[in-house]
Amino acid sequence: MRNRTPGLAYSRGTRAQGRYLLLIDQYAVMSRSNSNLSPPGQFIDSPDSEFDELQFPDASHDSDTEEKIDGEKSDKSLPFSSLYDENKANRPIFLPNTNIEVEIIDVFRVGTNLLNPYLYIVQLKHGNYQWLIRRRYRHFQHLHHQLGLYYASLRLPIPIKKHKERRKTLKLNQISTHRRPRFPQKPDALIGAESLSRRSKQLEEYLQSLLSIPLYRTHPDTLAFLEVSRFSFVDGLGEKMKEGIVKKRAGGHRIVSGWKFLCYRCKNCCSRYSERWLLIKDTYIAYVHPQTGRVHFVILLDQGFDVQTGIYYTGIKDGILISNLTRRLLIKGFSGRSTKEWYDQIVDISKEIGGREFTQANRFVDGLGYFEAIADALEAAKEEIFITDWMLSPEIFLKRPILEGQKWRLDKILERKAKEGVKIFVLLYKEVELALGINSLYSKQRLVEKHPQNIKVLRHPDVAQATLLWAHHEKIVVIDQTYAFLGGLDLCYGRWDTHEHRLVDLGGVIRQRGPLQPGSVPKTSSTPNIPGFGAFAIFHLAQASHDLSSTPLKPVQTGKLRSSSLQDIEKNATTVQTSRSLLLPTAVPSSPNSIKSCDSSSESDKDEGDSILKIRLRKMRRHKRNKSLDNDEILGKKSKITQESLKSIGEHGDIGNLVDRTKTPRMPWHDIGIMVQGKAGRDVARHFIQRWNFTKSEKAKEHPSYPWLLPKSYSDLHDVPNLTHFQTNSLNCQVLRSVSTWSAGVKRTEQSIHDAYVDAIENAKHFIYIENQFFITQSADSKDVCNKIGDALYRRIVRAHKRKAVFRVYVVLPLLPAFEGEFGTVRGAAIQAITHWNYVSICRGPDSLMSRLKVVVGDPTRYITFYGLRNSGILFNDLVSELVYVHSKLLIVDDELAIIGSANINDRSMLGKRDSEIAVIIEDTDKQISKMAGQDVAVGKAVSQLRQQIFKEFLGVTPDSSRDIDVSDPISETFFKNVWLKIASLNTAIFEKVFNCIPTDLVHSFSELKSYQAQMPLYVSDRKFSEELIGRIRGFLVLFPLQFLCNESLTPAPGTKEALMPTSLWV
Repeated sequence: MRNRTPGLAYSRGTRAQGRYLLLIDQYAVMSRSNSNLSPPGQFIDSPDSEFDELQFPDASHDSDTEEKIDGEKSDKSLPFSSLYDENKANRPIFLPNTNIEVEIIDVFRVGTNLLNPYLYIVQLKHGNYQWLIRRRYRHFQHLHHQLGLYYASLRLPIPIKKHKERRKTLKLNQISTHRRPRFPQKPDALIGAESLSRRSKQLEEYLQSLLSIPLYRTHPDTLAFLEVSRFSFVDGLGEKMKEGIVKKRAGGHRIVSGWKFLCYRCKNCCSRYSERWLLIKDTYIAYVHPQTGRVHFVILLDQGFDVQTGIYYTGIKDGILISNLTRRLLIKGFSGRSTKEWYDQIVDISKEIGGREFTQANRFVDGLGYFEAIADALEAAKEEIFITDWMLSPEIFLKRPILEGQKWRLDKILERKAKEGVKIFVLLYKEVELALGINSLYSKQRLVEKHPQNIKVLRHPDVAQATLLWAHHEKIVVIDQTYAFLGGLDLCYGRWDTHEHRLVDLGGVIRQRGPLQPGSVPKTSSTPNIPGFGAFAIFHLAQASHDLSSTPLKPVQTGKLRSSSLQDIEKNATTVQTSRSLLLPTAVPSSPNSIKSCDSSSESDKDEGDSILKIRLRKMRRHKRNKSLDNDEILGKKSKITQESLKSIGEHGDIGNLVDRTKTPRMPWHDIGIMVQGKAGRDVARHFIQRWNFTKSEKAKEHPSYPWLLPKSYSDLHDVPNLTHFQTNSLNCQVLRSVSTWSAGVKRTEQSIHDAYVDAIENAKHFIYIENQFFITQSADSKDVCNKIGDALYRRIVRAHKRKAVFRVYVVLPLLPAFEGEFGTVRGAAIQAITHWNYVSICRGPDSLMSRLKVVVGDPTRYITFYGLRNSGILFNDLVSELVYVHSKLLIVDDELAIIGSANINDRSMLGKRDSEIAVIIEDTDKQISKMAGQDVAVGKAVSQLRQQIFKEFLGVTPDSSRDIDVSDPISETFFKNVWLKIASLNTAIFEKVFNCIPTDLVHSFSELKSYQAQMPLYVSDRKFSEELIGRIRGFLVLFPLQFLCNESLTPAPGTKEALMPTSLWV
């Protein structure tokens, strides 16, 4: 290379200026000796030009730098899967077969820098990506110098003759198509304004030639000059924005204290700074280790995102303080100008993400359609799968009946997708094993062993890191950060169900039972404990037996039972609601201490069959230890698989299913789920990413196999296809959360679910429909319960009463809490405490909703009523009944707005700082005309269809039913009294008459409960008449028993372990 002068880029200070003056003097001497300079336009070819040529690299080295991209090549972006490429040498950076176009679009004098007075604005274009960089002459000079040194290092080994011939051939071929990069050596200090255009062209041609050579294009100094990294052109990460090296102060997660606090204004000398590659995208900022290329942290743009600069805020010169609800990041640029560029770019992207208009969504009633849609979406996944659950059963089948072997078993689906290269990330709630038996460790082990490289599972929280009291309660499945499923349904045993809510589901088990014999009475949560007729079954996991004691059987005359004719039952049923609603007790039982509420399954799935039993037995022998392989276990006791328990498993049983389902009916499960896609799906994905990254920072921060997750951009979501065969609706959608420091690492508690509930209730015009697992909400004066949902309902009903307007509130709850125990015994302290809190919120005590309303409106049932669900069936010729467990978390207002999610109506879910939850609020964009109290009103099409589907299911109108009920007007007197209330009252009367069900308004004390359970039920004494009565039942709707045990205090007795628990643990 001729006339080579060392590059002195990035030198500063007096010494640097002296060196540059020396460079200028040398250049002036050289210029005088070459008085005949080439004319403009011919300077590149002049043998005595002012250019320094950069030689072509050896062919052997150049061929090694060709970019290798696995999978399908695209000229638009790199595949998203390239983010997870662990091989640094094979990581793609640029688009294959795509040139980089260079144009210097502007140049102007900036500042008082005499050596490098001009700032060049360079526009770069690579495929569909376009971005600007700002560079001075010294930056070009530094790049040229570094590449020259790199080329020299390649020539140090003495090449053999063969390599020399290859280089000669390569040079001849390249000279014919490419010009050598030729760098103009004349400093900018010697360039006048009239020559700026020519200088810009020289630098532009130099850079364009340089980027045509793969070896130089992928050199680290070239990448830094271009502000390019392996994240720049990845599909889904959004447009190319500013990137580059900055200095990052260590300790962004820590609070300055001790002697360092005294040096707060001296952070620059008291803190350690390290160089990091800062990456800005449209919804997040990340920093990357320059050498390894691994992400070290991701800062999401959230409601607390802020950026500040200046010594007043940062304490250092040229500093930038970036903060969000998770952490604070202090960086500084290499100059004041670069700091301003970083600051301006970050300010441009800092915007709050609000509601999502025209979101395609689909809602699911019960588990059949929901699980099938998840199975289809998982099968269509191409890049990533996110799953988080309170409880997860790897062996659950998502599609039933099982017609294709184990194809649609959850762990098999995930294994299949992992082998295809899809990255799967699972977050599980790490339970306290002494309190819960959901066995998340087993779930983690079974999933990870399927494909350790592509299936990553984290459990949170650890006992030593977080609270013991709260749980991660979200239920989320996200596909490719675009399709999101959420609601109340965990991917575990007991959740799958159909609109029939069958009590018997034995698959291929066929067995005939003879006449009813002592010991053969089916065991349910509602069957009385009759000596001689068998003991009760324990409410396995989500059930609780409710027999009181073994009281001697009192003979009951069959004729007396028969005297209550069907007509009498129907007649009495019309007045049962009024008689019950006006008996609001005034006694206030003392507030109990509490135990943790549970969200669990009620039964196991029999569909897995004998093959799974054999597989699990082999796994047990391999691990040489007992494990809880199924989740249908007694609450609070970890399931232990023993030889004795294995003997009790039936022909089609499953390990862990310790209840004989040929004798005990299953508990049906009613739930609601929703699928959203597009931008709302990305919002749900961001919630998962925030939780995953927070959990990684706590548990696997330095573990490279657990990567930091990057959220996708919202800019590329156009015409998102539907992954399932279920029809979607266009809705306005907003994602809601309950999160805090312990659950998501955010500094500010978010309770947007609670706020949305309160706002929707207060703005309701015609009616409110609620389904929930709990109803724990009291007045603002309550010392124990803090959520404001009860207050909002009270204010809205009082307002309707004052205006004399027709307004109704429907509330559907499970008839009994999902806790084990027996009323009236020490073992029943838990279930009694939960029942207490539900009742003191609904109708008992001065802080209850109905007691407060009674003072103002008289009869509160004119405005608000409570219901449950129950079903009956035949198990091997035995009549059985069981409650339908309501687990959904649904609010519908005026058939226009709905909230669907995982949050219960209690403080645990609503306050944000306790259980973590997620939900979506949807509002119809497609309107239709309907009736409200006989008047035409505009309602949302999709929300109205959801409400009507639920109403018809509860009232016994199935899709294949020959009869139909008009449920379009939910607040009309005709529908409410003659249809809804009549059917609920009649069903309640029949169930109580035939099965002696509990809970019931006929039982006000423990002594009455003992007598009531001692009576022989009608289905035992008179089978024919019982079947006649059951035939009159319509659907599942029954009245919620407001007077059950109203004369008893259900608070835990002093001295019990439940009495020692804090109230805030479960209310």
